[in-house]
Amino acid sequence: MTASYMAWMQLVRHTGWNSLICAHVKDASANIRGMYSRLLRQYPSELKEGNTKEWSFVPFEKSINISHIPARDCQVAIATAQSPDGVRGGNYSMAHLSEVAFWGDDDWQTAEKIVRTVSGSIALEPETLIVMESTANGEGNFFHGEWKRAVAGKSDKTPIFVPWHEIEIYSRHVSNDERDKLIASFDDYERNLFLHHNVSLEHLAWYHDKRKEYTSHYQMMAEYPSTAEEAFASSGTSIFSTDQITALKETSEKFKMKDYSPSLVALLPADKLSEHSRHTICQCSIINDKVIIGKTIRSEASLKEILNKAFELCRRHSAPLLPIDYSTEGCGNSRWIMRQADKHGISLALNSDEDSIAGITDSNISEMLNVFFDLIDNEQLIICDPADIDSLRTARYHKNATLHCCDKAFLIAGIVSADYLANRLNDNTLTPTDFL
Repeated sequence: MTASYMAWMQLVRHTGWNSLICAHVKDASANIRGMYSRLLRQYPSELKEGNTKEWSFVPFEKSINISHIPARDCQVAIATAQSPDGVRGGNYSMAHLSEVAFWGDDDWQTAEKIVRTVSGSIALEPETLIVMESTANGEGNFFHGEWKRAVAGKSDKTPIFVPWHEIEIYSRHVSNDERDKLIASFDDYERNLFLHHNVSLEHLAWYHDKRKEYTSHYQMMAEYPSTAEEAFASSGTSIFSTDQITALKETSEKFKMKDYSPSLVALLPADKLSEHSRHTICQCSIINDKVIIGKTIRSEASLKEILNKAFELCRRHSAPLLPIDYSTEGCGNSRWIMRQADKHGISLALNSDEDSIAGITDSNISEMLNVFFDLIDNEQLIICDPADIDSLRTARYHKNATLHCCDKAFLIAGIVSADYLANRLNDNTLTPTDFL
């Protein structure tokens, strides 16, 4: 669709109208340009003005990445997200950015930088165009963020989602003899598509058969989503399943709290070099054999100011402070925080000697994460803010085994706090080895 539109702009609407194709890998970019080549070969001769031989791709100045259509004096360049700097200085009127969800190895800041580099080469003139398209790759990445901005009307982009049932090849013939039997075999999901979303019986017959290839409907939804929300939620390597998020929401909604007073104040200082650039305070407790994560405070104030806020909460509720050390370099600020706590008479949830600093890394948080899972499965975890629960949908591991989340600070602070309280709940003494 995008390739055809861009071809129309170059072959009919404009001359000297250059375009750029940039995908996550070079073969993908070349494949998109290959579609354009096939279109040129089938282009009606009666629409070709002048020499028909000039209506085909030729290398531009012997470049393997830039093709030229002499009859229209236009170029079609290809690039990859792995080496976007090659497009700098180019004069482009259109850009097709493909599989953006996979750019930058799923790192938000890297992907954003690449898109900014490519988009910066597009002139701001009437009928210029930037298209970002992708298969969904989970929530919480750059592409998902841009989609949400577009849906909210905060972006210069128009959101377009194409569900599987709008693609013609995903259907099969249904005979009159099998109609009733097929409809009777639908589950609630398929029946809802049939009755409320006007999905044809022919498309649903294909979908019903295709589902048998997958061990779970979740996998099917990842490949053939019916809605944009389903596409993002079902794809990617999410840490928390949709069922876990749903169960956590249901458990938390049923729990009614009055006069909540935290028995633990957890503080995760900001790490400017990582994904959590704000200080985070989690106020937690144990009530009726359940671990409660109550109000979360996020702040970009100085560390001294947020520490004073944490001390204030500790004094008000007679709660100990749990300093969490999660830093990309060194040991962070935990030792300084512990000295300040001792100076101000604030008790600590851990021993105050240096060996008991809660030094958390992506590699040693796995066991704590298992405790978090158990609390969810046993309906023993309550997270009071629905937005905090929703943020867990975006939690995932990158290819280099580092954690990623749209609110990574809450993810880390929540997991560590829940692990600490779960040990108290089960009368297990927390030792420094729990953080090794």
